[in-house]
Amino acid sequence: MPVNLYGMVMGYLRDREVVDTPEESRRMTSKGCIQGSIAGPTFWNLVLDSYSRELRDLGVYVQAFADDVVLMFSGQSASALEAETNRALAHVRDWGDQVEVCTIENQRDGAHQKTEVRCPGHSHGQHRMPLLTRSAS
Repeated sequence: MPVNLYGMVMGYLRDREVVDTPEESRRMTSKGCIQGSIAGPTFWNLVLDSYSRELRDLGVYVQAFADDVVLMFSGQSASALEAETNRALAHVRDWGDQVEVCTIENQRDGAHQKTEVRCPGHSHGQHRMPLLTRSAS
């Protein structure tokens, strides 16, 4: 890495201060991307890009926009889908712990978790025929 680029990045990451404008309160921060940060999204893309490749290698489809990430899974049965999802989410949790990035599973600040399960299917008139079914066992 060129010395001047390294110096610029280190200058950005060192002695960072968050200023809450209405109250002008200040506090130091050592991680995270402050809302409105100029270089933050670029750094996040660098981190997320390498990790999304890892997830794709596991067979997980990854779609990201800004700081929102959607993982999509597929399986031949509900139990296979559940196993695949749990395996990938465990991988995400471990990665989040390792790089100290909050994921949905390890957030402690009361953020809301939104989980959607969408089963693809086929509609015939008013009747919906799901493609994913769970057989009685």
